[in-house]
Amino acid sequence: MEYKLDCGILNGIFAVPNSVVDNYIKLANEAAIKVLLYVLRHGGENLSSKRIAAALNLTEDRVEEAFVFWGNANIFTGKAETASEPSSADPAPCPEINQAAKKKTIVPDRSQYNISPSEIAEKIESSEKMKDFFITAESIFGEPMNHTQQRSFIHLLEYLDISAEVLLMIIAYAVKSSKKSVKYIEKVAYDFMDRGINTLELAQKEIKLLEEKNSYIGKIKSIFGINTNFSTKQKNIVNDWLKKSVDIEMVKCAFDVTIDHGMGANIPYANGILKNWENDGITTPEQVIKENKKQLKPIGDYSFDIKDLMSMANNFGE
Repeated sequence: MEYKLDCGILNGIFAVPNSVVDNYIKLANEAAIKVLLYVLRHGGENLSSKRIAAALNLTEDRVEEAFVFWGNANIFTGKAETASEPSSADPAPCPEINQAAKKKTIVPDRSQYNISPSEIAEKIESSEKMKDFFITAESIFGEPMNHTQQRSFIHLLEYLDISAEVLLMIIAYAVKSSKKSVKYIEKVAYDFMDRGINTLELAQKEIKLLEEKNSYIGKIKSIFGINTNFSTKQKNIVNDWLKKSVDIEMVKCAFDVTIDHGMGANIPYANGILKNWENDGITTPEQVIKENKKQLKPIGDYSFDIKDLMSMANNFGE
């Protein structure tokens, strides 16, 4: 005879370390809790950040941030393979980093300032200035910050010595540009400091230039129907248009001619048309229209009045 104890829902349970509830339940964000529970439920299995992200409806970055959080809390020990997987959505590079700045701009390894979640909480609570910064930053983000974001911004404020006002302006610019990645914000902050953009006035001026550039690029993409990043060749051409301040209306004219010539949405071909116009001194859409009219072939020196046309119609076929 066989016997079996039916414990109902207790047949399928898993343990959660006491320290999670005792020490970290207040500090952990929603994503961190989800990841912890999922990993505990699948204990002993090889889990990829991609699998966890898909199961929990999170991005892989959020999954990796959760592993960093629990690693710092000593809940997960050793190296987490999921945290080392490359992200499929790397942030776009800062649009205004010149070649000289690139050589000396070094975005730090987060392990160099790997303060724990409890230390982060202590720093924020012990400083009114820091607390005010994060209250404002979270209002810009429109959501609570995770510990990876907090750790990064504390580093920028304390070690890079960027002002809170300038950093908040960079964060606002990143959010507006749909580039909320910590890596992107760090790149822009380091670029600003490398180029001496360390005051509110200078930051406002630089961000205005960046926004104008982004707006121009957005209009170019709209004209040519491009929904992805530019190729290297396309990017170089558009950057050249920016430097020369090529009128967006002239780009539209060049696009129209490109389509008329059966070349499709071809930026290099449109660039050739713009160069030809520039060489001919044609710089406005009005001049383009006038030039196109000149190039129309004349029909001939024939003139008919209405009577002539009627007579031709009546006699047609005779």
